[in-house]
Amino acid sequence: MTGAVGQRVVVAGASLGGLRAAEGLRAAGFTGEVVVVGDERHMPYNRPPLSKEALAGDLAFSALEFRRRKSVDDVTWRLGSAVAEASLGTREVVLADGSVLPFDGLVVATGLRVRRLALPAPETPVGEYLPPQNDTERHLCDLFAEVLGLPRVGRDEHFFHLGGHSLLAARLVSRIRTRVRRECSLRAVFESPTAAALTPRLAPL
Repeated sequence: MTGAVGQRVVVAGASLGGLRAAEGLRAAGFTGEVVVVGDERHMPYNRPPLSKEALAGDLAFSALEFRRRKSVDDVTWRLGSAVAEASLGTREVVLADGSVLPFDGLVVATGLRVRRLALPAPETPVGEYLPPQNDTERHLCDLFAEVLGLPRVGRDEHFFHLGGHSLLAARLVSRIRTRVRRECSLRAVFESPTAAALTPRLAPL
């Protein structure tokens, strides 16, 4: 598995959704730091009906914890303090206890599955398809389309406007390293989310 040294993804939500998001990041090939944050006091556990026994003191919460995959053994869990606010501009989240946590990617995991929000379309009109201008752009356009499940993606089309999100971005980074044989950070995808803009930010492995 390829590395992402110095990269951090913050997962907001420390219930089962947060656990599944962390597992999804690892499955997508992201090997950087993953920090799961939530106001929960315990690790994700099986709630009904066994949790009633734990609340009554007849069973320890540790006995109810969901089994975690080995891939998330190195994930950091910050329990007891929820995310109070997030700034996409400065790439920081502020926790309820006042501490600030920088991030390269942010996942809001308040449910069990990634869902696409019904947000308005970008104001920028969709232009005509612009083909890649070199081999690297062609590889990136192909990977954009593959990860997003689209027939094709032009060199100036925005990864996140096309339906991308943090988990897909992590998958894209992994495939760039293994298929294009170039170094790419998750931050680079967020800051340069088109094939044309991302190409000059790639470095040899």
